[in-house]
Amino acid sequence: METHIFGYFHPDAGKVNGTWLANGGANIASIIRQFYNRVFGYFPAGQKDYLYNLYGSDMGDAQNRRFHVGVDMVATGATTVRSAHAGEVTFVGGTFGTVAIYDRSRGVTYLYLHLSSHNRDSGVRVGEDVSVGTILGTQSNVGADGAHLHIEVRNGRATGPAPVGTSETTPLGAIRPYNFL
Repeated sequence: METHIFGYFHPDAGKVNGTWLANGGANIASIIRQFYNRVFGYFPAGQKDYLYNLYGSDMGDAQNRRFHVGVDMVATGATTVRSAHAGEVTFVGGTFGTVAIYDRSRGVTYLYLHLSSHNRDSGVRVGEDVSVGTILGTQSNVGADGAHLHIEVRNGRATGPAPVGTSETTPLGAIRPYNFL
């Protein structure tokens, strides 16, 4: 199994020394792979498509340490993104092409980021209830790392775009997503 390209993970990530083989890594990889299939409608071609930028990985340098608060997944071209979750749409739009879905039963909000500009191809609207499989938009290249989908899980009912990452000395703003995907 591939390890992450960065060597350091936030303690909340559940990874040690850049690897997660001893931390339920095979199970996490399977969860993300299955999630990828629900979102894009097919299984990823390789591990680099769904294991390249995981929750809690180091995104900064020693002086400006920041941590990734979601899971990134790569699909080819303008791939249709479907909701893997049911709930109420609480936000659509923003700089990063975000759709937020609040799951009442679990008390969390799923944030899908880097969707097409203003989600013009999405039929979802704020206040609408969506089901698993609802089209949210298409993957775009809004993110800094090129075309990919970023997913975060937050406690509570989020009604805006995802905040930027955090520092090493504070806990991550998002919650560890693997039990929610």
